Parts: sequence; C-alpha cells; structure tokens
Amino acid sequence: MKRTWHLFLPLCLMALAFLVSAVCSQAEPVVGESNQVVVGQSTADGVIIAWGYNNDGECNVPEPNSDFVAVAAGAWHSLGLKFDSTIVAWGYNTYGECDVPEPNANFVAIAAAGHHNLGLKPDSTIVTWGWNNHGQCDVPEPNADFIAVAAGGDHSLGLKSDGTVVAWGYNGD
Repeated sequence: MKRTWHLFLPLCLMALAFLVSAVCSQAEPVVGESNQVVVGQSTADGVIIAWGYNNDGECNVPEPNSDFVAVAAGAWHSLGLKFDSTIVAWGYNTYGECDVPEPNANFVAIAAAGHHNLGLKPDSTIVTWGWNNHGQCDVPEPNADFIAVAAGGDHSLGLKSDGTVVAWGYNGD
C-alpha cells in the first residue's frame, strides 16, 4: 500500500487553520508546504502562533515573539515582519532562506515560498534571498514601482503601481 500521508496532511492543516483563525479573532493563517503561521490579531503585541510539521524549527518562533505585523511561510521556513520594519526568519536554512540580506531594515511587505523569499522596500524595490535555481530571486529590471509581492514554489511575482504584474522564475509545466 502506497503511503499518501503527505496528501492528507495539508487538508488537516487547513482544517486546523480554520479552527485557530476563528479563535484568534479572525486572524488569517498563512499556509506553507508543511507548516502554518498566523499573527494573533486579538492582542496588540503581535504574537505569532505557529503549528504543523516542525522538523526544521519552522514553528519555533524566535524570542521575543512580539511586535509582528505580518507573516509568511515557505516550504520549511517562516518569516515575520516586525513593527520596526525588520524581518525575522527561522526554520530550514540550507539555501539561505533564513539569511535576510543586510541591511535588514525598512521592509513594508514579505512573501515566502519554496526555499526563497521576497521583501518589499518603501522605495518600491524588491529584495530577494534564498535558493535561486530557476531565477526566482532575479528581479527583472527595472526593479522599481512595485506595490506588492508574492511567491510560488520556484517563481516570484511583483505587482506594479500601474496594475501590471511581473513574474519571474520557473515557467515550466
């Protein structure tokens, strides 16, 4: 009999996310490949709650667990954006997914997926780090006028201020 637990696990995590989000005053969970994280919106201290697969520490939020305003979940790592505009990363780090580039300051948004991350700066540029096996960390020029970021397994997306979407990275079937 073929083991298919990996197909069932995401469904269980999504059900748990729904239950936890109801308890956390409608906080929206962020789903990674193996874990989920949520910023508690019921308190003013910005605490992150994390659960799921934790073999690589992706659910072990570093102390102090406070002052977070956003979270993102990659395959086996997690990111938190702090109120002071710095990023905290934890979990699996084989490809540098937890090595936030210096200067770690002035971020306004984050995205994570697979083994790479994106950070949006207030000057509308994107900073990327982590595994770049398909060019998912190579932001196309001009790296300007972005207002939002998103990440997929091996690709990245940026929304421009004029409403256009720029995509880069893996584009195969």
